[in-house]
Amino acid sequence: SAETVFAAAADGAPWATGLVRQAADHLAIAIAAISTVLNPELVVLGGGVMKSGERLAELIRERLAAAIPYVPRIELSRIGYRAGALGAIAFVLDMTTDQVRSEHAGVLEAS
Repeated sequence: SAETVFAAAADGAPWATGLVRQAADHLAIAIAAISTVLNPELVVLGGGVMKSGERLAELIRERLAAAIPYVPRIELSRIGYRAGALGAIAFVLDMTTDQVRSEHAGVLEAS
């Protein structure tokens, strides 16, 4: 599990340190590409890995600082593994609200 890997990396296990660095490399490449195009102020890292993710975030920040001129703030999500589900729920609610508004726009304007 991710928790096992991060705990082993914190203890200095070479295999775990290597995995954490490899994950940081891949995420930094993705964030650098997104940052170059969209220039976000903030990138939030989420998912179950983020329970122990401060070391991962630190490595990502270091790699970004060496790769791109403007490094966005890198923060860890506080909602952890629920991020995907909550994002999907928010999307559905937003789409439903927009649909209801557009269907009833004439009714609301006539009132």
